[in-house]
Amino acid sequence: MMENFRYCIWACVDPGHPWENYNNASRQGLHITVASHLPNLESALQTFNRIIREHNDATTTIFLDPGDPVSGTTPWRFNYLYFKAHVTSPQKPSWWPLNACISFYYSYGKEKFKNISRLFYNQKNIQKYNSAKITNFKLVCCRGHFNLHWLVVKEHFVLKQFL
Repeated sequence: MMENFRYCIWACVDPGHPWENYNNASRQGLHITVASHLPNLESALQTFNRIIREHNDATTTIFLDPGDPVSGTTPWRFNYLYFKAHVTSPQKPSWWPLNACISFYYSYGKEKFKNISRLFYNQKNIQKYNSAKITNFKLVCCRGHFNLHWLVVKEHFVLKQFL
């Protein structure tokens, strides 16, 4: 059985950011999950539109802590590796989630994250390029396999003049 996150809202970093070179998690891009398990498209759209209004195209800069990677497995054998995310902008946005993080690795099955060299390169990359800007928000249907079935339903780009 696959993990079912239902509808999710993501705050995403620029697809051209160097962190993307080490993204083994989501073909839809590196992201912070702002909301998950939204029960239906109507409530997901309402939440998405509220976050976009509250964000108001403000610049949000984040920092990842390369020294504190977290890996684990859910009861449905969904494996992950993430780094905690922190706001470096003057003001934390109202939509900022508790325990914000960016995942760099997903898989299913018994195999957990074991590639220590991949972890090392993730950490070196994060240390070298330690901050990023949130450039867009995505409403994503996260049902089924993360690499095959997750579908971006709606996307909002932050105005470039603020980046």
